[in-house]
Amino acid sequence: PTPAESYTKDGSRYYFLGWYESTGHCVAWDFKTGVTKNMSLYAKWFSTANYIDSDSDGLPDDLENAIGSDPKNRDSDKDGLGDFYEVYYLNYDPLSSDTDKDGVKDCDEDLDGDGLTEKDEEKNSTYPNRADSDSDDLNDYDEIYTYSTNPLLRDTDRDGMSDGEEVRLGSDPKVYNETF
Repeated sequence: PTPAESYTKDGSRYYFLGWYESTGHCVAWDFKTGVTKNMSLYAKWFSTANYIDSDSDGLPDDLENAIGSDPKNRDSDKDGLGDFYEVYYLNYDPLSSDTDKDGVKDCDEDLDGDGLTEKDEEKNSTYPNRADSDSDDLNDYDEIYTYSTNPLLRDTDRDGMSDGEEVRLGSDPKVYNETF
């Protein structure tokens, strides 16, 4: 399960680690089996009172220990993706280099079909679940490799017209144009 970060009113951090069949939190609930009217599920939360992140990957050591990843290695499964990125952005297992067991390493997958691998998405800080991170009607791959525009900025040249509109009109999305 992917931890979801939550805060209490006093600023304490808690992470939701998933739903379990018993109070011992040993067997994670498989929602594919269905939920019946007369059953109980138990939420597992994890508190990180002391925020220490030895490998600077964004996941606190206490949480890495709880989910089994290595708090001293930003890439526990050595697949080329940081543990934090795998857990929070991709919902991947930071202990498996091929989470979905399809023969393709996690770093080489392309969840959103934009042509960028997950490793490229992490490197460029684009959203791995959105083919067009800035919603300008150009996919992230084309922004980076075809037009050299910023995939995180809807209007790279800041002239008031989106990169996608400029490309459709035959204008250069990297050159400010006052006529728009």
